[in-house]
Amino acid sequence: MKMSHFVRSALVLGLVLLVGTSVAFASKPSHTGYPRLMQGPVVGAVTDTEAKIGVRPRGAFPLVIVYVVNPDFSSARQTAPVLVQQANDYTAVITLPGLEPTTQYFYEIQLDGIKDRYLKNLKPLRFE
Repeated sequence: MKMSHFVRSALVLGLVLLVGTSVAFASKPSHTGYPRLMQGPVVGAVTDTEAKIGVRPRGAFPLVIVYVVNPDFSSARQTAPVLVQQANDYTAVITLPGLEPTTQYFYEIQLDGIKDRYLKNLKPLRFE
């Protein structure tokens, strides 16, 4: 059975539109994507009693820093959740209060309740 030129052209055009539309929708980035850090963590302004950690997650996710003096994270403390905002370019500087002088601390960043997938296989991050 032979297709007319008009029917064949309509089918080809339909396929092109279908594939083109699918590719366009598939390539659109999500507003937030999955929770992860784009920049940081950066530790700074460490004193005898506190430290500040700067981070920039991918979007507006609840962010918590868990910190402790032993690398197995037993008896860990954590900061209050912070929701970074687009108005601040999704950046935050979190203060870790109540530190002991000349003590090594281990910490991890949790976004939306989970450890960053790119940092989770590293040894615990630390500062002194």
